Amino acid sequence: MEEILTYDDFNLFRQLGTHSGTGMPAEAALSAIYKTFKTVLVLYIKNYIRRDEELIKDVIAETMLVLWTQREEAAGKEKPLSWLMTIAHHIAIDKVRAQKKYYTEPLEKHLSLAGNDYTDRETERKELEELFMKAAEKLPPQERNILLLSKIEEVPHKQIALQFGVSVQTVKNQLSRALKKIKSYMSDALSSLFI
Repeated sequence: MEEILTYDDFNLFRQLGTHSGTGMPAEAALSAIYKTFKTVLVLYIKNYIRRDEELIKDVIAETMLVLWTQREEAAGKEKPLSWLMTIAHHIAIDKVRAQKKYYTEPLEKHLSLAGNDYTDRETERKELEELFMKAAEKLPPQERNILLLSKIEEVPHKQIALQFGVSVQTVKNQLSRALKKIKSYMSDALSSLFI
């Protein structure tokens, strides 16, 4: 059975700066950070990279490599998780740019070149998905992460509560607030299109 980590993110990152004999070894801290925050990083990276699990794994691996090489700096950060997510963001953007430079989509993937119901529905779905992600970006970080973990990754509320160190009721409350804000944002955005 996997051990449930009780360290908060601040202390895990602080442990990266410790030397042997003074707390958790840096390697163990890196492993704990990876286990604790992998899902949050994956959800965040999926804002930029969709449907390419291998590329997402590459971004995570490179992010962890940067964390390891800059572990002393990370240990001194006031907001180390935000710093780590910024690194992941930059790596993801660089990877997307590099892919766009050489990427061409095969025609076989399209069911029809002319507009049809499938193409229209798929376009609408993508537009709604983009609108949802824009709305999610406007949420406070913890509400956004809880929303994405719950609704996109389908992580149980209890597991989310353990991950964030809050009660299950807090997770439900923040999820409810996030959904109300998303609904309001999307409703406003959609109504402005039809005015």
